[in-house]
Amino acid sequence: MGPAVTDHDNALMSEVVTKQDLYNVGVLIDSNFKSLAGDIHNLRTDMDAQFVRVAGEFVAVRSEMATGFAEVAGEFVAVRSEMRSLFTTFQDEINKTTMRTGFATFLAVVALFGIDRWWS
Repeated sequence: MGPAVTDHDNALMSEVVTKQDLYNVGVLIDSNFKSLAGDIHNLRTDMDAQFVRVAGEFVAVRSEMATGFAEVAGEFVAVRSEMRSLFTTFQDEINKTTMRTGFATFLAVVALFGIDRWWS
């Protein structure tokens, strides 16, 4: 639109606009809109390509996270299994110690009764 307006002489600016002048301005506006439409189409194409790339990266990150979570879940299973075996061993030791203490207490009571009977 710039050349159509700037080509006029200042003295001619007061002249009546002709149909040809309006047509020329319309052609310039149409070409600018076609250029803008092409730019918008190119921008949309670039954005689509970037969204596809970002979606691909998201899928890759999600896959890595799933692998990481699977490894962590495996570690939890291993820790839980190890804790279960340690608690079972601990429980067995407590049962053995309780049995030994009970047996020692029983023998001590029998010995005290035996000494008391013998002493009397």
